[in-house]
Amino acid sequence: MSQTPPVPEGDIQRWTAKRKAAVVLDQIRGKTTPPDAARQHGLTVAEIEQWKEDFLSQGTEALRSHPRDREAQWEAEKQRLQAKVGGGRTKKSASHSRQGLAGRDLVNAVRCDALESGLEIPLARLCRILGVPRSTTYHQPRIERLHRPVDEALAKTVHQIIQAHPTYGIRRVWAWLKHRLDQPTNRRKVHRLMRIKGWTMRQRAVGKRSRVPGSRSIAPHLNQRWSTDIALVDCGIDGWCAFAPVLDCCTREVLGWSLDRTARTKLVERALEDALIHRFGWTHGAPRGLILRHDNGLVFGSRAYRALVKDYGLKQEYITPYTLEQNGLCERFIRSFKEECAWLDTFQNIQEARASVARYIDHYNTQRPHQALAYRTPQQAFLNPQPAA
Repeated sequence: MSQTPPVPEGDIQRWTAKRKAAVVLDQIRGKTTPPDAARQHGLTVAEIEQWKEDFLSQGTEALRSHPRDREAQWEAEKQRLQAKVGGGRTKKSASHSRQGLAGRDLVNAVRCDALESGLEIPLARLCRILGVPRSTTYHQPRIERLHRPVDEALAKTVHQIIQAHPTYGIRRVWAWLKHRLDQPTNRRKVHRLMRIKGWTMRQRAVGKRSRVPGSRSIAPHLNQRWSTDIALVDCGIDGWCAFAPVLDCCTREVLGWSLDRTARTKLVERALEDALIHRFGWTHGAPRGLILRHDNGLVFGSRAYRALVKDYGLKQEYITPYTLEQNGLCERFIRSFKEECAWLDTFQNIQEARASVARYIDHYNTQRPHQALAYRTPQQAFLNPQPAA
């Protein structure tokens, strides 16, 4: 075994059983003597003789130090290093502590004092002496970035869009600027502007309920599947009235709708006839195989409605009970209708409600950009259909 290399002066020395055994074996092999080893390692001859006696009697197990002995050695070496650094620096560190310095600031102040005294101390050793974590010493605080100025001309345009359409968020405002106003703008710029101005929409909570697997609501081709449903609208003195839309599951276009005081079969019949006339010009123009999807409501399962749908050449399709996502397109339109029309106006009667609904349906089909249609309108999607994603 080669001679144990000396430990650099200034480092804390931990005498493990392996190091003690190496020192004892060097003496047994005649490579060194106890006085030389004591001078080399900063020990006493009595300590080395005791190690040699313990090694010869019990082996390396006798050289293992007790935890309390190791702690005592640590404290002794720590005091020795503090004494070597100098009393003047220790007094300065105490004065820094009295000034309220701690952590990274305390270490930097003490190190600067030591450098002024001509003494260079490694940061790791200084952290051990002062009891400060090294991660705290090496931490660099972040510098606040200066915000770039906001484009006030763009902010004015965005504010006008939001005033006209209060429910539009970042993406739809950006799409309106790009496709309706012919102002190509980076979406991140619109996001930053609306965030700084406080014009962003509140995010809805995302539910984590498990979903029942079922067929998709989207149709890849025109006139392949329509969907319908019933919602309630507050019409003032006429009370809660029923609203029934009919949508094309490919273009999301509202083909027909009806608003009446009661949710009877005549309501959904008028909505279906309105959709057939709007799309084909008459009620018997539906292509073969056109599917009409809806939930399991009583009006959709009535004898009169089933006979009417069959007479017009459509095929009814009921969704799985408690699986509303199978009719998701119509459900999502009803949510947009309530947020952008029904909940923004206070209708006095059903006539006023019908006029407002007619204006909104025209806006929805011809002006409102749809995210699922690459921010095109349903009318543009009908004139230039593309495969559904």
